[in-house]
Amino acid sequence: MAAVVATAASATKAHNGGSGAGGQGGESNGITGGAYQSLSREDGAPHKTKHCWEVEEEEKGEGRKPSHKRQLSVSSSNVLDNMGCLEDVVRSKRVVVLLDYDGTLTPIVSDPAKAWLPAQTRDILVELAERCVVGIVSGRSLLKVKGFVQVPSLFYAGSHGFDIWGPTTESMRYQVAADQLPDLARLRDTLTEQLRGIEGAAVEDNVFSVSVHYRNCAPDDVPAVYEIVQTARQAFPSIRFGTGKCVFELRPDITWDKGKAMVWLLQALGLWEEEDVFAIYIGDDTTDEDAFRIFHHEDRAEGIGIVVTAENKLTGAKYSLRNPEEVAVFLARLVELRGHVQAEGNSSVKDIKMDWARTPLAGAFEPGNPAGEKKERERGEDGGEGGVERNQGEEQGH
Repeated sequence: MAAVVATAASATKAHNGGSGAGGQGGESNGITGGAYQSLSREDGAPHKTKHCWEVEEEEKGEGRKPSHKRQLSVSSSNVLDNMGCLEDVVRSKRVVVLLDYDGTLTPIVSDPAKAWLPAQTRDILVELAERCVVGIVSGRSLLKVKGFVQVPSLFYAGSHGFDIWGPTTESMRYQVAADQLPDLARLRDTLTEQLRGIEGAAVEDNVFSVSVHYRNCAPDDVPAVYEIVQTARQAFPSIRFGTGKCVFELRPDITWDKGKAMVWLLQALGLWEEEDVFAIYIGDDTTDEDAFRIFHHEDRAEGIGIVVTAENKLTGAKYSLRNPEEVAVFLARLVELRGHVQAEGNSSVKDIKMDWARTPLAGAFEPGNPAGEKKERERGEDGGEGGVERNQGEEQGH
């Protein structure tokens, strides 16, 4: 296993001040986060933690493009302070808004099953979807995130974009790496059994991915969780390891991510090569960087990334928002700016959603998948308590 580097990140940095995790002089291939001291580890295990760890994938190497990231200062990058730069394009172009869920639309909570969407934010999403294309791209399973959001007029990409659904007359459904579901189920069962002895560890079944949460673990137990996850994963070479905020992510090891899902959706809607389309992607986590990268490396993708963070951050996003409350304010501002679409009777949003089947990619779609939905329900993916195995003593949150 390659060596990794853990770097200390202050838990008390001012919002307008110091750098966040991973932002100390550039990127490193390793685990970073809130540590008690800086150190190098040859075995790949995280050290004693205060907060969460991240694994940053190596940006260098054959075939890889240069890093798209830069140090973003929250004091000057807040999009609410820069709306003047967006007003004309938001008013004049066809807008697509894609958002992560946890940490973006709703705060991160101790119990993943209780990440409820604020009613006010839901109302804003309903209004915005009447004026432009809106979609949710989440690490949660498709049925789970749909159950949390409960806005049927949106597009949804669950399991980090591996499972896509759209509100079209001919139900849009596209699933990637479905052949990996048996391995993911076996890995889920193995981890559920092996992590039972660690208080606070939780295994969440997201169908096309498995999430191991350690937010509620004692800091001394995090390395053990990491070792168990890595050891179990070695029996499944087709499964890739990654991280998020206090979570280890396991998903099919193929070239697919939230960025690829965004491109696929724009292509499916016939918007990918259109000059009058402007995309906005908002997210807070490591996996959202794959979507931000698209705006840097694809000439046909006009748009911006917005990262949700209260601290300076190394990111591919152009702008920032501090928290889900500011995300709601920004979405409400988009509703105001797009008000003329509804006032002028512009039917472009409806037409976009109806025309997807006539795009060049239509033959590659897998519309509808009742069997797949049945399997998800059988596995407890009901958008609520199902699908998360909690060990005794885990904090329930709010």
